[in-house]
Amino acid sequence: VPSVRLLDDPEMLAFARAGQQALLDDLARMGPAISAQPGLLRPVTSRSQADQLAASAAPAPDMLGTWCDRDQVAELEPGLALGSIVGAFHDPSARILHAPGYVGALADRGMTAGATLVRDTVVGLDPGHEVVVSLASGGSVRAGHVILAAGAWTSRLPGSLRLPVAPVRGHVLRLGSGDNPGRPRHIVSGPLFVGPAANGPTTLVGATEERAGFAPGPTPDELLLLAAHVARNWPGLRSSPVVESWSGYRAGTPDGRPFIGPVPGSPRILVATGHGGQGLLTGSFTGLLIAELLLTGSPRHDLRPFSVDRTIAARPAAIS
Repeated sequence: VPSVRLLDDPEMLAFARAGQQALLDDLARMGPAISAQPGLLRPVTSRSQADQLAASAAPAPDMLGTWCDRDQVAELEPGLALGSIVGAFHDPSARILHAPGYVGALADRGMTAGATLVRDTVVGLDPGHEVVVSLASGGSVRAGHVILAAGAWTSRLPGSLRLPVAPVRGHVLRLGSGDNPGRPRHIVSGPLFVGPAANGPTTLVGATEERAGFAPGPTPDELLLLAAHVARNWPGLRSSPVVESWSGYRAGTPDGRPFIGPVPGSPRILVATGHGGQGLLTGSFTGLLIAELLLTGSPRHDLRPFSVDRTIAARPAAIS
C-alpha cells in the first residue's frame, strides 16, 4: 500500500496509487501463490494522532480504511499487546507480496515473450548512434535504447549520470509462527511492521531504515531492534524460531521521488530508478510508462515530477 508519508506529496501519492492498481492487475494474471490479502492495521496511541492522520488523508480518505476502536483492534488482532493503543485504521484490501516469486514470475513471462536474460556485470556504457553496453565477460550489447533500472547501484554505473540515488539499507526477520494463536492475522504497520508472509505459515518483521551506504548486513543492532519490537508487542511470538533474516538496499532519493525518463543529452538512455520503499508497489506501473514513452512518446501519467533533470527539494524518503 502507499506509505502514509506520501500524504504530503500529492504527485507521489497519485503515482503510488496508480502503481498499486497496476500491480494488482499484474497479480491477477499471475495466480494466488505470489501474494495474500490479510489486510492492514495502522494502530495509533492517541485520538489526536488519529485525527492528525485522518486530516492528512482528507484528499484520499479511502487510503486509510475504516476506524476501529481499541476493543475492535483486540478482536481483529488478539495476539497484539495493546499497551497505549487507542484504536487503528483498518484497510482490508491491503496485500502482502512474495517479492522473489513476483520477480521470478516477471522474468519467466519476459522470456516466454521472447526476451533474452543475460546475467553479467555492466562495465561500460557508450551512448552513440546505438548504445553500446560493455559487459564484464568481455562481450557487449548494442541497442537502440537502454533503460537504467539498477536501483541503489544506479550512480555506480559507468558512463551514467551521477544521479543522487543512495542505498537505504533495511533488515527483515522471518519467524516460524506456524499455527501459533499469537501470530498476526493482518499486516500491522507503524515505524516497523509485523505481518503474515505470503508464502507459508511464517511471520515477517521489518523493516529498518539505515543510511549505511552499501555496508553489508544483517547486523546484530538492527536484528535486535526487530526482535525487541516483537517481544514488546507480540508476546505470543517471543519463543518462535527465527527461520531467516536478511538485509537489502532500497534506492533512495533526496525528495523521495523516483527518476523516470530520458537522460538529458542522451535520449537513447532512459532511467527508471530511485523508488525507495515503494519499488515493488510502483515497479509494474513504471515499466508501463517507460514502454509507452518508447513506443508512443506519450505515457499515460505525467512524468515531469520524476524527470532526471528536475530541481530537487529534499523531503523525508517514503519507506514504509
